[in-house]
Amino acid sequence: MQMAESQLLRNAFHEFVKASDSLTSYYLSLESRINELNREINEKNRELEKSREYLYNILNSLPVGVVVCNEGSTVFANREAEKFGVTELAAGFHKDPARIGRWEAPRDTSDGTRAT
Repeated sequence: MQMAESQLLRNAFHEFVKASDSLTSYYLSLESRINELNREINEKNRELEKSREYLYNILNSLPVGVVVCNEGSTVFANREAEKFGVTELAAGFHKDPARIGRWEAPRDTSDGTRAT
């Protein structure tokens, strides 16, 4: 009887070691995948930031005012819009869609007068 119990304990311990090794291996695999996903997220965030900067540079180089609003808040205004103070005006457009239109900053003409 003593021998059977001893063998049973050895078998149980062997199964425990196998399960423990399996869990350790699975944990290391998950940890590696998490690190890989974090690297991918960081890369995508860098790409997104570059795209955002590229878009802002384009919008800031336009000779017209561009204002982006979200639910009444101005989230972006290019240099022309800021120069002429239309950011507050644009924030109210979402309440009255009929007010939305095209606004251009006055430009100097070749004869020195201002064109609107």
